[in-house]
Amino acid sequence: MKPSKAEGRRIRRRIRARASLPRLATKYRFVDRPRYGDQPIRSRENFSLDEVHQAFWQYSPSSYDRRIIFAETAIRAEVWKQNYCCFPRRLYVDIARSCRKCGRWFIFFALEQKYLFESLGFYVDADCVHCQECRHTELELKQRIERYSALLEQTEKRPSSGRNSRTWPISYGQADTSRKPGHCRSHASRNG
Repeated sequence: MKPSKAEGRRIRRRIRARASLPRLATKYRFVDRPRYGDQPIRSRENFSLDEVHQAFWQYSPSSYDRRIIFAETAIRAEVWKQNYCCFPRRLYVDIARSCRKCGRWFIFFALEQKYLFESLGFYVDADCVHCQECRHTELELKQRIERYSALLEQTEKRPSSGRNSRTWPISYGQADTSRKPGHCRSHASRNG
């Protein structure tokens, strides 16, 4: 299916914006993200490594849990917009994480964190643990289960038109019971 003109313009604008971001060359290969790319985005602000480690408790070297922190990507946070209990995030940095499902490395970008924690109001201790593809497959699975549940409710509410009416099996345990036990050779040989 061919994208509309507006969608094409949006895609081209996103590609141009992505190309203009200053990239940080790394030896790692990360999962490509449509909006942010596959490499860390260098910020225009300069913070020391100590400042980054003190900005949030998860950034300290003792709390690394299969993650790599890129200090060159730090951007300042607007603490008054965050939803936190005890300790706000004073800086956001690009964090490379290993996906819990597939094990591939992905980047939880500082710009993405800023949007999630300040604009959408996510709790600042929330962490991204799955790559985008695994999140999409999980979301798709949830949507399929919801559609299946809705179909189940519809078929249970529909009245049947008699004992011998044929209905499609809803689950693996249901089958058509309108046939008599001698309808195949295996039953005929056992019974006769």
